[in-house]
Amino acid sequence: MGIIRLEDQEAVRGIASGFVPGLIAFLSIVLAINQLVLSQEFGSAGEIRSRIQEVKGYRRDVEQIASAKPSPVLPTGFLSLVVRIIKVKAVALEESVGPETDPEIRETIETFARSVIDETTQANESIEQARPGRINALLPVLEYNDSRQLFEARQLQHDSDKALQTETQQALSSLIEALELFSVARIQFRTTYTQRVLARLSRQLLYVGLPALVAVIVLGLLDTSLPSYISGELSVIIIVTLLSIAVTPLAVLAVYLLRVAIISERTIAAGPFVSRPTTVQTDRNSDFE
Repeated sequence: MGIIRLEDQEAVRGIASGFVPGLIAFLSIVLAINQLVLSQEFGSAGEIRSRIQEVKGYRRDVEQIASAKPSPVLPTGFLSLVVRIIKVKAVALEESVGPETDPEIRETIETFARSVIDETTQANESIEQARPGRINALLPVLEYNDSRQLFEARQLQHDSDKALQTETQQALSSLIEALELFSVARIQFRTTYTQRVLARLSRQLLYVGLPALVAVIVLGLLDTSLPSYISGELSVIIIVTLLSIAVTPLAVLAVYLLRVAIISERTIAAGPFVSRPTTVQTDRNSDFE
């Protein structure tokens, strides 16, 4: 169309000179990412031992509520176990409501329990179809609304505590505990996945950053007589190829950051706090009544 003329060597050199400081900044990004990832691994022997004990304690809590040992090691298997625990506790809650319970309260609890059972069934089917791995375990449960379920369970516990039988109260408390365990597991796997992605991003930026720096140096050193002994079409292909190599680090950075942002945005809620609009009742806060 003649709008962009890549044969203009001065314009190409101007573009290449602008890329140089940007690519140097990318090297700084690589260093910063490495420091961020490695900082999570540093610690004294006592700190590392404390982390291990906390993880073991969490796994014991899951195994205790599931009445199963040992708990799965792979993220997909572990999340599947916790989701099945939630389903079992929801079924127990539904079955614990006796005919002597107030009809309105019984209907509310049964409706809530049935919604939890349906959501856990869908989530578990998605997890079973996924391949082992952190991201494959996270994707099926990104939309699982454990925050809403926790809020509704705690609201039921507050509003109907005196009207419920002991068995129902215990079933509701067990369901709340299972939902809290699920929130911890999902956030933990999201954290480790993010660390792994950032480490991979650092390596990929290093792989593509050095060729990109070479490409912009070549672009800046191109002789203005290049079109005289190389055909115009070939010179355009050479320049476009070098420019493509030069922008590769930016493309890699955008892809990885978008991936991390999507995972983080969809799993940002923790516990009973809801970060996205939902159908949760917001007309009052039962905790302060």
